[in-house]
Amino acid sequence: AFVRAFVRAFVRAFVRAFVRAFVRAFVRAFVRAVDRAFVRAVDRAHVRDMTDAAAGPWVIELADVVSQECEELLRAYYVEVSDRWHRLNHGRDSTPEEIESGFPRMRSDDLAPPTGEFVVARSAHDPSVLVGCVGLRRLRDDRGRRVAELRRMYVRPEHRGAGLGTALLLCAEEIARVWAVAAVRLDTRLDLVEARALYLRHGWAEVPAFNDGPYAEVWYAKELSSRDPS
Repeated sequence: AFVRAFVRAFVRAFVRAFVRAFVRAFVRAFVRAVDRAFVRAVDRAHVRDMTDAAAGPWVIELADVVSQECEELLRAYYVEVSDRWHRLNHGRDSTPEEIESGFPRMRSDDLAPPTGEFVVARSAHDPSVLVGCVGLRRLRDDRGRRVAELRRMYVRPEHRGAGLGTALLLCAEEIARVWAVAAVRLDTRLDLVEARALYLRHGWAEVPAFNDGPYAEVWYAKELSSRDPS
């Protein structure tokens, strides 16, 4: 009797655990499938032909990431992504205290030689105004290959929809090719669907997680050549 009771209890526990694990896996797969469909819908609904994306009312150039003007642009980037996160999770914008405590912790000083580069777009009408940016840093992946990591992709809201995001992304890819790295990669949040659609449109693919950043929810990469630099 004891053995039968033990076996029944064990089987019940096993079945419950199996069902819970199956449901969790199914829900994760379903959410990811819906999410991918949503990104594709955003891509179809909001993207125009960018075949002449490099031409526009801006000038793209390398910049000093620790300069005051770059810090101001990066602060605008941080405020936007922070506000979007807080709206999604708390139904409100970031508080001034959250901005003041969080922005200094957003490290960007490695986006400068010899570890990286920082690219900005200046308004062609007023060169003192920075309207967008993107950063790259050098590192090695878990296979030992040299890769470049894309960071701080940002276009001011009033300059979106004219191809500047595409121009900055293509510029960053060209810098990575000059570095002769094997691939470019990035991590981002699931709610930043506009940026994710941009990456997918230009040949980036979703890959397994390569870091455990606190806000990293989806990871992308793009192979630049079949050659594996040493």
